[in-house]
Amino acid sequence: MMFKRFLIIAVAALALAGCKGHREEPSKAIDVTGEWELTSITTRGASIGGTPIAVYISFTAEKTFELYQMIGEGRYTYFKGTYQLSGESLSGTYESGKPWGSVYTVAMEGDQMTLTTNGGSETDTYRKTTIPQAVKDNIY
Repeated sequence: MMFKRFLIIAVAALALAGCKGHREEPSKAIDVTGEWELTSITTRGASIGGTPIAVYISFTAEKTFELYQMIGEGRYTYFKGTYQLSGESLSGTYESGKPWGSVYTVAMEGDQMTLTTNGGSETDTYRKTTIPQAVKDNIY
């Protein structure tokens, strides 16, 4: 009986001692606020060909975004709206009320942000930058 009691106490002590040194690191919250420039697109469902594409996006702490997009030559198309970030999941709604075409999984590494569509059909890589005033002035 005494040995059984000792064994139970010893196992409990070992279990507590094992937990003491192991702490879960709190996960670092993803922060997309700031201004970003698209640097690459990887897609499995469409051919972009040789058409130049330029995209800048700004996310604010107030959960709004402004997006400047030029496909080909000419002027930038300007979009704005709101976004939601839940864990690693990023979604948004344009000012018109239309939701983004996809929900994205966000990954951050230094000054680089990667957005991957759910299903992984497209991965967009952005670098943190300042949106040039010339881009903001060249919209329609």
